[in-house]
Amino acid sequence: MFFNFRKIWKNSFNAKKAFSFYSNLKPVILNQDIFHIKKIKLPKLKQIRYLFRFLTKKEKIIVYILLFIGLMSLFSFIFRINRTATIYLPSFGGQYIEGIVGQPKLINPLFASKNDTDLDIVRLVYSGLFRYDKDLNIVPDLVDHYTANEEKTHYYFYLKKNIFWHDGERFTSDDIIFTFAKIKEYGLNDYFKDVNFKKIDNFQIEAILLGPKKNFLNRLTVGILPKHIWENVPRDKMLKSVYNLKPIGTGPFIFESFIRDKTGKIYSYTLKRNERFYFHPPYISKIIFKFFDNFDDELSALQTGQIDGLKYVPLSSRDILSNFKHLRGYKLKLPQFTALFLNLNDKILQSKTIRKVLAYATPKKKIVGILNGNGKIISCPVVSDISLKQSVDEKYQYNQEKAKKILENAGWNKNENGYFEKDGNLLEVKISTVNQDTLKKVGELIQESWQNVGIKTSLAIYPLDIFNDEVVKMRKYQVLLCGIIKNFNSDLNYALWHSSQIKGGGINLSN
Repeated sequence: MFFNFRKIWKNSFNAKKAFSFYSNLKPVILNQDIFHIKKIKLPKLKQIRYLFRFLTKKEKIIVYILLFIGLMSLFSFIFRINRTATIYLPSFGGQYIEGIVGQPKLINPLFASKNDTDLDIVRLVYSGLFRYDKDLNIVPDLVDHYTANEEKTHYYFYLKKNIFWHDGERFTSDDIIFTFAKIKEYGLNDYFKDVNFKKIDNFQIEAILLGPKKNFLNRLTVGILPKHIWENVPRDKMLKSVYNLKPIGTGPFIFESFIRDKTGKIYSYTLKRNERFYFHPPYISKIIFKFFDNFDDELSALQTGQIDGLKYVPLSSRDILSNFKHLRGYKLKLPQFTALFLNLNDKILQSKTIRKVLAYATPKKKIVGILNGNGKIISCPVVSDISLKQSVDEKYQYNQEKAKKILENAGWNKNENGYFEKDGNLLEVKISTVNQDTLKKVGELIQESWQNVGIKTSLAIYPLDIFNDEVVKMRKYQVLLCGIIKNFNSDLNYALWHSSQIKGGGINLSN
């Protein structure tokens, strides 16, 4: 028995279209109540479009919803696959502009230790034998590899052979020998006075020590100078050489230019990428430093988009910057401590009794309060462990009454103005610090506290350049309020208390 579908459907809708839709269907053979389909094919895409003629409105809505859900699921699946499989890599180009308060003076690794601005640029232009990695581990830089004897008195350094100075000259072991000879000649670092550097060949040197030295490799992070440039500069003209502002190094960035304003101050300083850098060349094309006289001008430049960032924000201005959503701040834990350095060349401060009184009269907890908790109290300058477990109550807990009692027992008496005197001599001290917001507030707090005890106290605040060159370097202070940043893994004890560090720009600030 056969069914002619063409005849059945021709009255329902256009016979030609119906035939097209069902042309692939074969007759069904009825045999003893069993239907057998010989062959069925799926309808073509152009045929499916007629399907909606058979659906109700409700069914059509359901189909549309299912199609939408299906498409969204497909897009979500593709997005997740793309996100999982994609690796984001930096691209070359662009520039970064940083604001700095101060002026570059000596962009020279031998002389830059007292100027943060110079140090920032030195680390970008010059390379040392070793460097610190992102985890602050000491790793080879100009050195390819090294060996040492068991006693650590002989080191053999094998240099990389693909290094060139920014002017195209090849870097060799002669540059290393020359640099450390200059350090010893000028007495810049007594650490190397009993270390001899010997050339073996152009790419190998030997360091001979009289005895093992603590953190010897860490000391070799100092930048190396090009011999072919500096050997022709007389000693008396070295500090005035043009190469202190137009340096030639082996580092990741090359000096390009600087611009002075009408007063002669350097307004901006530009470094460009070193395409021949022996490690991977930097991705960023240029770094530009712009210099300001004070933080307010620097902050204004940041807000108006003249600079992209700055490295220091006073506590008083951090709330202001938090209102700018396009800015991002990074909080770093530094191995730094701030202290009152008492100049022991001063007759008053040579008295241990007076020094104890000043310690008891210093409100350390209130000082940490000024820092909004961004600090902790220590009783000694041990900062190699940021999380020092020393108790803050161990020594010289703030006690004004105890300070007064110590003075009275030592024969000091208050005059009509409320200040202590002894044998006609007024107990008077002067605190010197730098013109920096936080240090000014700390200095004012200490001044008030000491005067409440009965010690006449004055506070002198200096611009950064004068503070460094005329106050600290010349040791023209009685009490010095300043911060010390410890070089990672360096010997701070030597720097703070060795007699050689009293003069020549050292940080034995108590003399």
